[in-house]
Amino acid sequence: MSRVKVGKYFLNSDGVNPVVQVIAPATNTQGAILRTIFMFAGPSTGLAAAFLYADTSAPSVAGDASKRLIAQVNALGNTTNGIIVPYEIEVPAGLGVWIGQQLGGRVELTWDLISV
Repeated sequence: MSRVKVGKYFLNSDGVNPVVQVIAPATNTQGAILRTIFMFAGPSTGLAAAFLYADTSAPSVAGDASKRLIAQVNALGNTTNGIIVPYEIEVPAGLGVWIGQQLGGRVELTWDLISV
């Protein structure tokens, strides 16, 4: 297993707001690297989910299928599910990063902005 550097910036979502901006497209001038990503869903009486997006504009709601979705986790009913993305993700310059949270979805991540 290889080492993964923890990013300088971090977000530990609280699951309250359905869509949260992580990196604004205007801030991402030279690219960004998502270093560590943990996603969790549940427990809920419905479909709990967490979504991670990289696009030019924000998703309108959690689960917005018109935006570039790069990771997702779901849990149905009173179950839980969690994933650790096992690799870093490089986000091209000009794209922003958002998380979507639905009924108990959470995302915790660290990242670095590329500076050349």
